[in-house]
Amino acid sequence: MLWIPVAVAVLIQALLFFNFEPVFAPDSALYVTRAESLVHTGTMRNEAGEPDTILTPGYPVMLAAFLMTPFGYAGTVLAQRVLWIIVVAATTWLCARLSRSAIAGVVAGIITAIDLPALQATNSVLTEAVATVLIGAAVWMTYQAARSNGAASAVLAGVLAGAAALVRPIAILFGVPLGLAMIFAGARQHRVRAAMVLLVVSLAITSIWVVRNYLQTGVATLSSISTINLLRYRAAGTLAIRDAGGLEANLQRRQSQLEAEACHVVETRFGRDCLTVPIAERATVYDDVALPIIFADLPATAMQAGRAFVMIMFGGGANMLSGMTGASESSARTIALAYTVPLALLALIGVPFWWRADRLAAALLLLVVAYFVVMSLGAEREL
Repeated sequence: MLWIPVAVAVLIQALLFFNFEPVFAPDSALYVTRAESLVHTGTMRNEAGEPDTILTPGYPVMLAAFLMTPFGYAGTVLAQRVLWIIVVAATTWLCARLSRSAIAGVVAGIITAIDLPALQATNSVLTEAVATVLIGAAVWMTYQAARSNGAASAVLAGVLAGAAALVRPIAILFGVPLGLAMIFAGARQHRVRAAMVLLVVSLAITSIWVVRNYLQTGVATLSSISTINLLRYRAAGTLAIRDAGGLEANLQRRQSQLEAEACHVVETRFGRDCLTVPIAERATVYDDVALPIIFADLPATAMQAGRAFVMIMFGGGANMLSGMTGASESSARTIALAYTVPLALLALIGVPFWWRADRLAAALLLLVVAYFVVMSLGAEREL
C-alpha cells in the first residue's frame, strides 16, 4: 500500500513533464541572472553587475550546475520533480511509521502527491522543491537528535537548517523552532545542549554568506530581500489596504511612493544620486522608512497579514489550475478552496491526535509550520 502514493506522484509528475514547458515566474528572473553570472564569471552578481546580496547562493548554484550541462533549465525542473517524488515517499513512510497506520501513510502521501502549490512549484524555476527537501530533512534529523540525544544528529540538523536558509533566506532563524521543539518535547538528558548545538551550527552555516556579503559590499547581511520586502510589501501593504479600492488597486502606487521616499533618504545619507548607490547599501535604509509606517497603523498591518494568511493557507494552486484548464481565475480559486479547506480541517483534527501519539513530532510540526507562516505574512503573498 505504501507504494501507491509514490506511483501516483510518478504518474502526475511524468504527465506534467511531458505536457508542460518549465515555467519562468516573475521571481525566476532573479535566479536566472545570478545563475548565468556564476556560469560566466564564477561569481554571483546582480543585473547591475554588483556582488549580489538579494539572493542566497543555494538555488543559483543548482541552476548554474545544470546550465553547465546540455540539460539546462529543463534539467533543473526534472530534478525538482524527482525531489518531490522523494518528498512523497518520505511523507508516506514517516506518517505510516509514526502513526503505526499504513492507511494514514497512504492518505498523507496522496495528499502530498497532488498538492497543488507543490505541482506548480516543481514545474517552475523556483526554490520551493529544493527548500522543502532540506527543511523536511532538518526536521527529521532534529526528531532523531531529540529522541536519542545524538550530537551527530543535532549537528546534521543544524547543517541542513543552515542549508535551507542558503536556498530560502526566510529560513534564517529556522534553527529556533527546531531547538524549541527539542527543549519542549525531547528526551530530558542533554536536550538543551543539543538544541544549542543545532542553533549554533545553523547560524554558522549562514554566517559564511554573511561574511561574503560584508567582504564584497561592506554590508553584513544574509539577504537584502528582507528589507526590500519590508518596504515594498509590508509597509506599502499597510498603506494600500486603507486606500479606496483596497490593497490590490493601490499596492503598486504605494510601492512607487515609498521607493521614492527611500531614495530621498539614501541620497541624504550617502550624498549622491540614489541609483548610483549599490542595492546592498540602499537596502540598509529601507527599514528606517518601513518600520514607522508598519507600527503607526497596527490594525492595518494586521489586516494585510490576515489576507496573507488566507492566501498561504487556502489560495495556493489557483494560477496553475487556471492555466491548465482555461478556467477563469475566480473559478480556479473556488476549485482550490474545495481542496485546501478540507485539508485545513484535517490538519486541525490531526493536531490533538499527534499530540497524544507523539508529542515531539507534534511540537516539530506545529512550531515549524507556525514559523514559516508568520515569517511570510506580507502583501507579497497576494502575488
